[in-house]
Amino acid sequence: MQEIEYMPLTKQLLSYYQDKTYNKLSRPELALIKLHSIYFKAQKGDPHALVTLYDWEQDISNIIEGLSKQSESFAKALQQFGDIKVEPLGDVIRLSGNCRTAGDYIRLLILYDKIINQLKTLYIFAILDRASYYQQMNNCTKLLHRITGTICHYKPDNEELNHEKIKSALSAEWFPSLGQSAKQSLEIKLSKLE
Repeated sequence: MQEIEYMPLTKQLLSYYQDKTYNKLSRPELALIKLHSIYFKAQKGDPHALVTLYDWEQDISNIIEGLSKQSESFAKALQQFGDIKVEPLGDVIRLSGNCRTAGDYIRLLILYDKIINQLKTLYIFAILDRASYYQQMNNCTKLLHRITGTICHYKPDNEELNHEKIKSALSAEWFPSLGQSAKQSLEIKLSKLE
C-alpha cells in the first residue's frame, strides 16, 4: 500500500547515496540512483538521458492508455516490466506483480512516478512466492519509505482488497515510522473512495 504524499528523490538525498562507497550500496539503492539520475540529466538536456526518458514516456503512455482497453499492445507494453498486472479500481490503480527481486520492484517506481500525481493513491501488491526474497523486499520497502515516504502492504494473492483491512493496516506495528497526520490523510482519501 502506498502513502499519499509522494516526494521525489531530492538532489541532496541523491548526493548522500552517491557519496557512499558503491560496494556498500544495495541493489535497490543503485537502481534508485540510476532512475533518478536519468531524470536529473534529462532536465539538464543530456541527449542520452532525454532519449531514455522519451522511451520511458512512450512505454508508460502505452500502459496508461491500455488501462481502459485490455488490448494486445497493452499486454505487450506490460511485458517489459515483468510479471505485472494493472487494474483500474475506480479512482485507484492496482498494480500486482510477482516481484521476485528488488529490481522487479524498482521497475514499479517508473509507473508510480508517472501515475501518483494524477491519482494520489496507489496500491502495489507484491506477490512474494519465495520466502527467501522476503528480507530483500522488506529492505527495499524500508529504503523507499525513507526516501519517498512510501509505505507498502504485502498481501497474499487470495486476500480480498477492502478499505477496512487497509485502515487496520495503518495501525499495525510494522508501520511505526508513519506519522499520525499521514495516517489521517490516507484515511480521508480512503473514505472518499468508498
